[in-house]
Amino acid sequence: EPTLFKPTTHSRVIPSPTRRMLTPTKRPTRKPTRLPSLTPTEKRNPLFIQDPLNQPYYNPSKAYLCYTPAKFIEVYADDAPINSCYKSIKSNVDANLTSVDILGKTITVHKLAYPAFKAVANELKNFSGYKIKTAYAYVFRCNTAASTGDSWDVCQPGCVIGSHAFGIAVDINEDENCFGCSTYTMPMKIVDAFESYGFRWGGRYKSIFNSTIDAMHFEYMYDLCKDIK
Repeated sequence: EPTLFKPTTHSRVIPSPTRRMLTPTKRPTRKPTRLPSLTPTEKRNPLFIQDPLNQPYYNPSKAYLCYTPAKFIEVYADDAPINSCYKSIKSNVDANLTSVDILGKTITVHKLAYPAFKAVANELKNFSGYKIKTAYAYVFRCNTAASTGDSWDVCQPGCVIGSHAFGIAVDINEDENCFGCSTYTMPMKIVDAFESYGFRWGGRYKSIFNSTIDAMHFEYMYDLCKDIK
């Protein structure tokens, strides 16, 4: 997820402490294609967003009014107090976790974000054009881009927790969609599905925020920013 205060870079979840910068060989579809229109007898999920790129979380002048530690804690940790090692916040988040399957991978997410994740899963259930090999969602750790240190240890001074720590973000196929890489394999079909249900895609960080691209990363932003006008 981007820094909570200034969108300049991003830290990500990887299965080992060694960070890698990998260069995939395949480029994504260049031209976005919105989700197909419904027939008169079909009903769109009420969470569906018609104009995702016009949401405040994609507006550089508005996004960081709602993308703050205080807002994360208010919405997803019941305003729990910030104490040593964020213990109260972690306890609250842990009590509100559930799981969801997306294209064959089970991930752990916050219950409040589950309907949006489930809606994305339903949109993609018949999509066979991309294999999800790895998907990392909830992990209670620091956002090293926003923290004063470079460790994921939540007990370090200056640790700032971000979207992964609240179970509202997922990183997909990190090896093919690596942090900082200008080429990636993430299909626009998957991007459209996530964005249509209130997620922000890290693949747009460079073009919108002039920040480091992070094509693996999707974070649920709608509930955080829905009151921003």
